[in-house]
Amino acid sequence: MTLRSVATAAVSAVQRQWWIVAVVVLAAAIAGYVLAMDEETTYSARATLQVDSSILARVSGLPGPERLLKAVGARDFRSEIASRTGVDEATLETAMRAYIVGSPAESFVVEFSGTDETVARQVADAAAIATVEEVKRLGATELERQALNISETKALLQSLESLRVTTDWERADIEFRRWQARRDLADLEALNSMYSRAYVYEGNVVVSKKSASSKQLEAVTGAALIGMVSGLALAALREHQYLRGVHG
Repeated sequence: MTLRSVATAAVSAVQRQWWIVAVVVLAAAIAGYVLAMDEETTYSARATLQVDSSILARVSGLPGPERLLKAVGARDFRSEIASRTGVDEATLETAMRAYIVGSPAESFVVEFSGTDETVARQVADAAAIATVEEVKRLGATELERQALNISETKALLQSLESLRVTTDWERADIEFRRWQARRDLADLEALNSMYSRAYVYEGNVVVSKKSASSKQLEAVTGAALIGMVSGLALAALREHQYLRGVHG
């Protein structure tokens, strides 16, 4: 049997058993509509942190995006967001998510979906702010070490600036040590600035809307497609029985 003959037989089967396909598709579409009747309009708010992967590759101590993703998904993080926003943890567990965009990472997104646009925006914003704080908490040891180095270098430079010397040799030595301390301080402050730029949140929350009618249409369309596949299968079975009856 050629492919053309199989196709012709299939078309003939559908023509004879079309009513089965139609009934099943209609029933599935109605079921999908009924199930989607209670759907509500939802709002998805996305807060984005810009990630500088080049900084993360050059410095130590700060959490990478994967480690941060794990921390944001933890129960302690949800508990903190619940206390800030008033949204219960059970809702946050199902309606809030975080994900990384790009490889290497270009951005870190925290998203919350709900039926209230204002609440969705507030939760996403609070989660993004808490994520930046989480970065600082996870990198606290390195950040504290850097702050101590800066403080000690500033103190050294201040003491060198206050020194009074009498000989040219002492003056040259102090000037060299002052220059070295200023250079070290500039390097430390530049490094500290890099730490603060690794993850940056500028309050950019974007909200998208998904209406109840669009959800219902998706439900009906999906159910109808499933119904069509099921209807074709039933039509094929019915055709097989029909042909057996015709040919004995």
